[in-house]
Amino acid sequence: MFNSFDIIFTFCNKINVFYSYVASSCRLVFAFYIQIGLFILTISLALVDTSAWPEAFFWVTMAVAVCFNTVNGIYQSCIYGIGAKFARMRYTNAITLGFSFSGSIASMFLIVSLLLSPHPRTVAVLYFTFATVFMAVCLVNEYLVRRNVSLFL
Repeated sequence: MFNSFDIIFTFCNKINVFYSYVASSCRLVFAFYIQIGLFILTISLALVDTSAWPEAFFWVTMAVAVCFNTVNGIYQSCIYGIGAKFARMRYTNAITLGFSFSGSIASMFLIVSLLLSPHPRTVAVLYFTFATVFMAVCLVNEYLVRRNVSLFL
């Protein structure tokens, strides 16, 4: 059993070495696309009647959660890496505050979803649709910031 964990962690280290050769902005965009895809998968799972296969639904949901957390780790490390390039790492607290504020945004999405519909399935679809749209807006903003383009010109 321990040998399988060694193989998994060795594989993860090889992926980490590979990622060190890829620019952090590319990893950031990759993380956005993967998260948007996972949100779309979650929306589709909320729309499907899963009462006939609850155990498989549970394991699919757990796999999606593991993928979300893995991609979120890649995303956060990219953001901290980009922030570390600035002078004397002044912006680390701001980055941490931004990540903390994202929990407030998620709570607002949930409150709005609950106000729009009392049905749990509809709430789930609305919640993850809001999250998908928000991630798409963040992805567009990433492209605009990278290109140094302003919408107000």
